[in-house]
Amino acid sequence: MKKIALGIIVAICLLMTLPAVCLGGTKWQALKTEAFTVFYPSGMEETAREILQTLEFYRPEVEKLTGNRRTHLPVVIDDLGLYTNGLANSAYNYIHLFWYPPAAGLLGTVEDWPALAAIHEYTHILQMSNVGKGMKVICSIFGNFYSPNVWLPNWMLEGITVYSESRLFNYQGRLNDGEYDAYIGARVAANRFPSLVEASFEPYAFPLDGSYNYGGVFLDYLAQTYGEEKLTAFFTVHGSADDSMDKSAKKVFGQTFPALWEDWQAYERERFKDFRIDGERVTTDGWYVSHPVVAMDGEGETRLYYERTKTVKSGPDQIYSWAEIVTRHPSTGEEKVVVATTSSFNLSLKIRGQKLYYGVAETKAGYDNAYYSGYGYYAQLREKDLASGEDRLVLAGDLRAYELLPDGSILYAVALQTGFGSKLYLYTPGVGSEFLVEVPCLIDEMAAAGERIVFSARENGKNNDLYLFTLATGELTPLVTTAYGEYGIALAGERLFFHANYDQIYGIYCYDLTTGQVYKMTDGNYAKEPAYDESRGDLYFVGLHADGFDLYRKKATFSLYQLPTTAPEKGLRTPAEEKEIKIEGGGYGDNLSTLTPKLLIPVFTRKDYDSYLAGLYLIGSDAIGHVPGYQVGFLYDIQDQRLGIDSLVNLNFFPPFQAYLGYQSFADRPFYLGASYPLYYRTSPGLSGIDVGLACSYGEDYGTELVPYTAFRFTYPRTRLNFQLEMPVEDLAYAGREKRIGYYAGVEARQLLGEGELTLKAQGIVDPDNQDDVFPVLRGYRKELSAKKGATFMLEYSAPLLRVRAGSWPSFYLEDLYSTLFVEAAVPETGAYQLAYGLEVYQELHLIAGMNMVLYPGVSIGFNRDGKGYVSFLLKGE
Repeated sequence: MKKIALGIIVAICLLMTLPAVCLGGTKWQALKTEAFTVFYPSGMEETAREILQTLEFYRPEVEKLTGNRRTHLPVVIDDLGLYTNGLANSAYNYIHLFWYPPAAGLLGTVEDWPALAAIHEYTHILQMSNVGKGMKVICSIFGNFYSPNVWLPNWMLEGITVYSESRLFNYQGRLNDGEYDAYIGARVAANRFPSLVEASFEPYAFPLDGSYNYGGVFLDYLAQTYGEEKLTAFFTVHGSADDSMDKSAKKVFGQTFPALWEDWQAYERERFKDFRIDGERVTTDGWYVSHPVVAMDGEGETRLYYERTKTVKSGPDQIYSWAEIVTRHPSTGEEKVVVATTSSFNLSLKIRGQKLYYGVAETKAGYDNAYYSGYGYYAQLREKDLASGEDRLVLAGDLRAYELLPDGSILYAVALQTGFGSKLYLYTPGVGSEFLVEVPCLIDEMAAAGERIVFSARENGKNNDLYLFTLATGELTPLVTTAYGEYGIALAGERLFFHANYDQIYGIYCYDLTTGQVYKMTDGNYAKEPAYDESRGDLYFVGLHADGFDLYRKKATFSLYQLPTTAPEKGLRTPAEEKEIKIEGGGYGDNLSTLTPKLLIPVFTRKDYDSYLAGLYLIGSDAIGHVPGYQVGFLYDIQDQRLGIDSLVNLNFFPPFQAYLGYQSFADRPFYLGASYPLYYRTSPGLSGIDVGLACSYGEDYGTELVPYTAFRFTYPRTRLNFQLEMPVEDLAYAGREKRIGYYAGVEARQLLGEGELTLKAQGIVDPDNQDDVFPVLRGYRKELSAKKGATFMLEYSAPLLRVRAGSWPSFYLEDLYSTLFVEAAVPETGAYQLAYGLEVYQELHLIAGMNMVLYPGVSIGFNRDGKGYVSFLLKGE
């Protein structure tokens, strides 16, 4: 019987895999050199060749910095729609790059997205896999998971990549942008310079990219002070030893990291002793405030509109985040939220009369990626009637920028997926979209006044410049062009306002469209996204302080300004510099070859109360993500003195459909498989997800158990609702019965109240033939109810009591102290119920910089139904 069951499982696996491999062989292609194998979806060969050329061109410089090199590294190009990112996995040895280029300012100033992303992620792989001496032997046997350079704090891991992406260029990379420096200056001005402990454990607070920022600027300081070769030496020394970070630092720099950090702090305090924002702070929200717009309301009064992100941490691992559009009265400061969404804004805010236009990111399946289950993002352009409150969808698609024209039509741009540039379309209500022209620029912003249309766009290999666009001919006429980035545009009559990072300091500028003269509007250390109130002569802009961004205001002053001269460009490759590289075609077989095990993990774990298991696990995955993970464990049962197997494979060939298949020889039902499918998923408020699934397990002595389930999720800015339904069906021949059918229905409601969270959970249980216990053990009780029908209820209110925010490098960090008031009950269909109520107090504790384990030790004090009190210690963990 066991062999028959095993044969069925294998057959199912093969049936699922064979057509998928055929599909993968036609959908996914490969190009390769000796150093890299690039996987890409069909139709993206031009992008794949571009990335392969980029990787080969910059490879020597990354190898020089990290002191390491690799061959045959898998690089996967994913399409996630409008989502920009990349990732590197040194344990499984692959890189994923998302093709979509970031909007201006999202990742600083970007001249060449493939170069920035490829250098960043390749640096990750080489830095984390740099091992030598005895550690090289260990990693060759057990995998890169054991590399000392993997277990560094995030500020080191991300800092070296930010340094790497910036060191080769003058105008690209986040260290050449100016915003990271500005935030360090803002922390100096507030006398709150980030400590080494804060940077290492990353507490919940506004970070402005946190470890990327602190690590990048700090490592740049070390490179300028001690020489770049010392950074290389550190990774080589640390990757060859089992010493601490500080001992490795002492060998290379002559000082430990705490001492080096103090030196850096002194340097930055001197550099930013005069840091200031040139204006009066208007809002006090902090975190992320952006895109101010000045417009007239229905009563003829001037109003200020802007976007902001609200973020609240209500408890351990519970963070509420939502985005709002706010209208503000300039004189009284009165504010009103006109739009609130659980999504994020991805198109600029515009006002036309009593209509507000904005864009939100929405998600759907069907994109060419396996790693994110085929999901990707697109833009929804929406219109909000400020008088009636009606909100409607206007356009949806891959919109990158848009503008409303005087005749009611909408001009919008879409980025080219193959090649470089944009397609321009004209949408007419009631008619639809008409293709206009393709331009060799990536368009990020549009602004129009009358018949005049201005773009902020960039040519390939350059930062954003300002152009005048002629709708009739499709012609682009340069207005302001420098090697720096010009964007954040706003038109007011004959004046074009914008911000730029000239000399790596963000400021507000104005271009006179009649004279061609440029004026400087601010003199401080940071100012972006101008909004001009012509009626009052006020200039609004986004400024930066220690707790985030806010709106600032000053009287508009127009000072003549000479555009900066351009330093010689360095780093960016040109066709003349490229060497001929031998590129070979590949296929899906190259992806299958990446399935070889990458990790060997020794384990020792408890099987049950008096038995333990010891053994080894082989773990791996493929590069593309069709088999996102598998494990094969060879275990020994110490109590029963027998060998066993624990195996599991996840299958992702038909995303978003997910399946898994496994065998655990020590289990009563050793064979198990399951599948899940998201019927519905979105990021906007309301119904946010519907999932269905099936879990199946089988054992020769215990028969089969099937567990179909479904889940519904509703999400709002301050509210979350979850519903779950489950109906297990079990063969009870082993118990002398025919069949068991159970019913479980649960609901969970979470509501943000102040700085805390109110949680209600309820579950109904009908499972009369279950051979095991079905009720949970309540706090204050030793045993659960023995009933098989009934319900459980729990009501909690959790909130932070105290922000401790103290610790010791590199051992621990105490973040917040929390409290939870609770009452819970288990109510059977018949018989006595259980009830418990009380208080829990627990501390958020982060351990070991680099590993950053998070625990919540505390104490629970309460009473049960009989009035019997209890005190117990608790240890929650992530």
